[in-house]
Amino acid sequence: MHVLLIGPRGDDGDARSARTVLAGLARAAVAAGERVSWLGTADDGGLPADDRIERITTGSRAPRFRRVEAWLTDAPRERALCKTLREAPCDLVHVHGFGGAYSYLLPWLADRLGVPVVVLAAPIEPVLCHRKTMIDARGERCMVWDDALRCARCCRTRSADGLGGAASMAAALCRPLRGLSPFPHRTAFLNRLDMLAQGLGVARTVVVADAAARDAILALGVQERSIRCGVPSDAGDWLELWRQALPSRPPAPA
Repeated sequence: MHVLLIGPRGDDGDARSARTVLAGLARAAVAAGERVSWLGTADDGGLPADDRIERITTGSRAPRFRRVEAWLTDAPRERALCKTLREAPCDLVHVHGFGGAYSYLLPWLADRLGVPVVVLAAPIEPVLCHRKTMIDARGERCMVWDDALRCARCCRTRSADGLGGAASMAAALCRPLRGLSPFPHRTAFLNRLDMLAQGLGVARTVVVADAAARDAILALGVQERSIRCGVPSDAGDWLELWRQALPSRPPAPA
């Protein structure tokens, strides 16, 4: 089995942690005799120093928080994925995380090129919330993640995981520009969840942490049959999940 692994962009704590976990999974997979490719960026940390892991490196970086739609696309890696799969298709693409600074097009492109996809959508907060926390401007837990106006207002406020003080003031001054504002605005959130639903909807398997996350994914329109509730606890469980996601082969002719 040849698996192509894709991790997050950026250099924040969440991205580094996700890449560390993915690196461990890559090492375990090659140790089990699987072929592993890694589609990453030049600043990826934690990439295993193992010649058996094929590396495909692009120069993409996570955009600034205020560029809502840019967080959900990644042209350098999208092009690299298409080029790779056209030249040498793999058996499976594994997207380790979703939402936040991930491209929603990566699963879609792989699926359109005939390669099944497994997506880890855990934690669920980066899928539902641009700030990746599900904590609103008042510091309270937010469960209203499909209100574009509310999300825009929240993302324009000063916060540790969003805009700084000067940027939040500039965002307030730019509000009359509406959709032309360079800061989060209602128009930027109108189809954010729809784009993410497209990426999740084509995946052979979407892995979520718990029942609440499963219900949120279902609310986006993702088919229940593709959702797995519970993150695999070790590399062996991941390998088995990958094998289950592979298309069934027709029986050999008699």
